[in-house]
Formats: sequence, structure tokens, C-alpha cells
Amino acid sequence: WKVLRSARRFHWSGSSVHHHAQRLFSVPNGILAAGAVFKLNQRSGDPKVLGSGYLQGGALWGAMLGACVAHIVIHVLLLELVLMFGKVERAQAEDTYEACS
Repeated sequence: WKVLRSARRFHWSGSSVHHHAQRLFSVPNGILAAGAVFKLNQRSGDPKVLGSGYLQGGALWGAMLGACVAHIVIHVLLLELVLMFGKVERAQAEDTYEACS
């Protein structure tokens, strides 16, 4: 409360940082998708031997990379679609901070 009362000026830069963070969040989610492919492949093989599933070696790496890249691309495209149709007109506030507090 005291910080807000003594702040002389405040600049809200917009939501661009928020939108960039949403795009960047696609990378760890893509890595999780690759991990899910590995885990599902492991379930098709011997549970006591790591990497013994249906996919082996390069095919497994390719499937994991494909899942990661596909998730990142779909994530970013869906975000752009939502941002394109979800724009809201913003108006300048008529009341001052002093009048509201």
C-alpha cells in the first residue's frame, strides 16, 4: 500500500512480455511430449530393460524429436490464432489514481 501511494509514475508496457513467455513455454512442454513418447515406447517392451520398446535407436530419437517439434509448432500456431481473434479494445482511464484512492 505504501509503495503504491508513494509511486510517482508507473509505465505499463503492455502484454508483449506475457505473450513471449507463453511462446517460450512451448519448449519445456515439447520436451515433456518427447518424454511421453519415450515412456509410451518403454511400455511396449520389457519393463526391466531400458529402451527395449518397439522403437529402437534412431527411430526412437526421431519420434521423440518429431513429438517435440510438432508440439512447439502447434503450440505457437494456436497461440497466434487465439491472439489474433482475442484482441480487446482498450480505452484510456478517465479517473486519476488520486481520485480512486
